[in-house]
Amino acid sequence: MSIETKTIRQIAALSRLHLEEDELEQYREDLSQILDWMGQLESVNTDGVDAFTGMGGSLLEHARDDSTAQTPSPDVLLSNAPERVDGFFTVPKILE
Repeated sequence: MSIETKTIRQIAALSRLHLEEDELEQYREDLSQILDWMGQLESVNTDGVDAFTGMGGSLLEHARDDSTAQTPSPDVLLSNAPERVDGFFTVPKILE
C-alpha cells in the first residue's frame, strides 16, 4: 500500500514533528512498507485460534493479591514538588 506525501505531512503535523522534504520521502517509504507487512498479516488464516493463546495461560494466574499498605501523607508526597497549588503538583501546560 502506498501512502501519499500529503498524508505523511498530515501525520507529522498531528504528531507535532517537523520533517524536512528529504525526510518526508523516507517516512513515506517506511510507512508504506509497514502497511504492506500488515496486509500480509491479514492473509494469515486464524480460524480456530483462540484469542490470547500466546499469553501463556490464564491472566489471573499472574495477578497479585490485593493488599493495603500505609501510604505517606500528602505533605510528605508533595515535599519534593518544585511547585504545588492547593495540595496538588503543578506542571507546565503542554496542550494549546
